[in-house]
Amino acid sequence: MVKPACLRILTIGLWLNIAAANAAVITEVQPRAIDEMQTMQLQVRVTGTDDVEGLDLTPLDADFEIQATSTQSQLRVVNGEISSWVDLIITLRPKRTGQLTIPSLSLGNERSEPIAVNVRAVASNLQNQIDQLVYFDISVDRSEVYVQAQVRYTRRLYYTAGVQIYGDLPGAPVITDAVVLPLGETTQDITMKNETRYGVLEQRYAIFPERSGQFTIPGFSVQSSVRLNDVRRGVQVKAADKTINVLPIPSAWPAEKPWFPAADLSIRETWDPDTTSIRAGASLRRSIEIVATGNTGSSIPPPDSSFESQLIRRYPEAPVLEDDTRGESVTGKRLQNEGLVPAWGGTVEIPGVEISWWDTDARRVRETRLPARQLNISGGGPPVTSADTTAHDQAADQKVAMDSDPTAATPMRWWPALAAALLAFAAILVGKLMPGNGNSSLSWSATARRAIRHKDLHGLREAIIDGAILHYATTRSAAIELLADEPEWRMLQATGNQRFAENPGAVDLDQAMREPLDLVRRLLKSRAGRSGDILPPLYPRDVG
Repeated sequence: MVKPACLRILTIGLWLNIAAANAAVITEVQPRAIDEMQTMQLQVRVTGTDDVEGLDLTPLDADFEIQATSTQSQLRVVNGEISSWVDLIITLRPKRTGQLTIPSLSLGNERSEPIAVNVRAVASNLQNQIDQLVYFDISVDRSEVYVQAQVRYTRRLYYTAGVQIYGDLPGAPVITDAVVLPLGETTQDITMKNETRYGVLEQRYAIFPERSGQFTIPGFSVQSSVRLNDVRRGVQVKAADKTINVLPIPSAWPAEKPWFPAADLSIRETWDPDTTSIRAGASLRRSIEIVATGNTGSSIPPPDSSFESQLIRRYPEAPVLEDDTRGESVTGKRLQNEGLVPAWGGTVEIPGVEISWWDTDARRVRETRLPARQLNISGGGPPVTSADTTAHDQAADQKVAMDSDPTAATPMRWWPALAAALLAFAAILVGKLMPGNGNSSLSWSATARRAIRHKDLHGLREAIIDGAILHYATTRSAAIELLADEPEWRMLQATGNQRFAENPGAVDLDQAMREPLDLVRRLLKSRAGRSGDILPPLYPRDVG
């Protein structure tokens, strides 16, 4: 036999299940007429259920900002009659003035009725008073900019005593087809304007547009309150959009050069040891540092420092890329290191380096150069081309030395060549045993990941070339030759040419960044039988 208390619980549960299937959505708003700086309370009552998770509030986003929400649940039993509901209280701020509509809201199959509201514009004299108390000053350092060049965007919020700002300032602007980097931290200062003391909050950003044409930096707003005539009023402080004209790659730029705009560029070279005379078998380290003002390190084209000589062995490393965003502009740095081991005596001319770049201020092509360097190598024999010739020459040298000098019982005269050969063999062995070890592989692959995230076609192209140089242990020109005959590589090049042309066509960047990588990775792996070394995966799983 079922007890009365249990029966009541079962009855309530059954009623709630029936009521949930017959839920209703009822809305009410107070007040229905407000000033544009005020807020209104929207009450959404859902009867017959305590589950409001499925209530769709997205229709409100068209004309209102949701400031806050809260819920209240009720269950009543009066004279055996059971009723339940949930009240959802929503604080709304209108986005514009005029006749607006609280739209119909839905929960399952139930919908509320729309409600008309009136939002009045603030009187001009009152708005002028508010604008003197708190306002945004938005500026850009130029009205037009070249594609992939830097435009500096600055926000300043001016506010007087008694103004309260709710929440934080907005973060970096979200812009399609652009790379945005913050310049330093948000700063706070005090200044005098029109005999009024203002606090100033400042944010600075470097923006690099990736497509030519009209370019818009979106506006935004923050919530605040001001005291007027001893009454505190809520206000919305707005910042307008900024539109910039993005220029295509100019016709004066040489077509065979990778496009690179900057405000300034410098090249510095260091040698360790710093000498022009060295013995065969010793080692040198050459470092080329390229510093660009107004662009990133990943955008700096690599220096073409390749050369061929039988007198010296070269061991290039992957570049180190850095960005300094603490100043007024982004300063990018590319550091290119390589080891040099002379194998034979003679004279070698290390060629100079030239970087072409577009001066964004003077609007012209510039070249920055490093001079060539002559290296005198002492000791060792002449260069040879085969192992048999090497063995023959060494044996002949040893015999001549011992015949002409009875004290030469040991082959000391050819020790530089032996030392050079051992050093070269050790370097090659380490490279074969650890193809993906050390910071070199990590550096170029990290550059590729960054280029993919930023949709930087030029940076991705250079990262692939750097990876080929490192893992094939070859020169830049030879690495490009290995890639140039592949249709997928040509597709990546064609995508870049189309994207940055004077009249660019439509480019699917997601496809352009992903498909060539997968195909180039597969093709490079297929060369393993010919080269002995392959690149690591060009498109890691963690790239997004």
